[in-house]
Amino acid sequence: MSKSQNRDSWIRLVNDPATSTSDLRALLGDCKGLGGQLTVLQAGAAAGLAVRERHGDGGVGPGPRLWVRGSAVSPVRVCHRLRFGEPGPRLWVRALPLVAVGKRGLRRMARIDLVHPDNAEGPWFVDTRCIRCDAARHWAPGLIDMDTDGLSFVARQPENAQDVAALWRAAAACPTQSIGTTEARRPPQPAFPFELTPGVYALGHNARESFGAHSYLVPRPDGNLMVDSPRFTRGLAEGIDELGGVRHVLLSHRDDVADADRWADRYGADVWIHEADADAAPYATSIFEGDEIVEVAPGVVTVPAPGHTEGSVVLHIDDRWLLTGDTLHWNHRRGELDVFAGAMFHSWQALADSMDRLATLTVEWVFPGHGNWHHLGAALYAEQMDRLGPAMREIGRSGWTSRPQGAYDWF
Repeated sequence: MSKSQNRDSWIRLVNDPATSTSDLRALLGDCKGLGGQLTVLQAGAAAGLAVRERHGDGGVGPGPRLWVRGSAVSPVRVCHRLRFGEPGPRLWVRALPLVAVGKRGLRRMARIDLVHPDNAEGPWFVDTRCIRCDAARHWAPGLIDMDTDGLSFVARQPENAQDVAALWRAAAACPTQSIGTTEARRPPQPAFPFELTPGVYALGHNARESFGAHSYLVPRPDGNLMVDSPRFTRGLAEGIDELGGVRHVLLSHRDDVADADRWADRYGADVWIHEADADAAPYATSIFEGDEIVEVAPGVVTVPAPGHTEGSVVLHIDDRWLLTGDTLHWNHRRGELDVFAGAMFHSWQALADSMDRLATLTVEWVFPGHGNWHHLGAALYAEQMDRLGPAMREIGRSGWTSRPQGAYDWF
């Protein structure tokens, strides 16, 4: 049995309520791709076992995890090491009482016992595991707000179907899965992929490893593009399948890699990253070099834009769309294009120079990793970008961080 077949069999068994402890032991013991003999298994926990690679919830050691669910498992976060031969990955058993196992696999659930104290009375809530990434507030503005520390809460309960749909998108995007409702476990229809404008889909399922960064799917005649990586989930994969899969995984920089390797494995896709950030994706098949603008596919070019990281790039498509990673975003609080001064891992001067370069492009939409997406139109984009680089040099990095309503100024 191949590794992929074994994993598929494992998932089917996990999701089958009739699965016994012995069934799971036998499958795991035979699975060469996942390891060897299972040496530790807590009684009563087997019905909820599932393998999740590089799950971002605080992590307890490298490699895949083995998650456990069951009434007999203590909720105390105690990890038991399992060895599957030397050398090789290590799996961990961890008590996790608040999970749901369904036809789309294992998912975390929001914690009603940790509900934010400012939450509006009603079925929808946000728990205090929020990491202040702002992602959910992009999806449900006015419904989800933040306190003075940047933690999200439900400011008002939904009043119509559009409000409910927005909250489901916020819940699916939340990297800590801290948003929930007491009325249902899942939306009536998958929240993602979600078409932001004809030809560009948001993927949601933002990864904690990427601090909740947005990622996108751009269907193209020569093969679809995934720009940065969401969490790998079976439900999202099925939605991407319906749109034609993925031909290229384009990584804007080192921070937003997340589960790119798993998506590439599923679709046999090429993975692209700049050489300066390539150590974050050692499995990459294609490397951008130096200051070179590269045509990845007809109408699709990558433009190096160092600053946030040395290897940051942006993706320019059809002289209309700019997918920017952490290089540039729409600051909806200030109503203008903006950059992140606080999160700077390479050079403020280089970032200002990159703004000058991006100002020469024709752009109608900006789709960032962090910050909000926005339709500006070509004229407003050009007007704001002509001013951005010079303003950055005049004000400086420290002055930029002190501006009111700056990006992530709650940190």
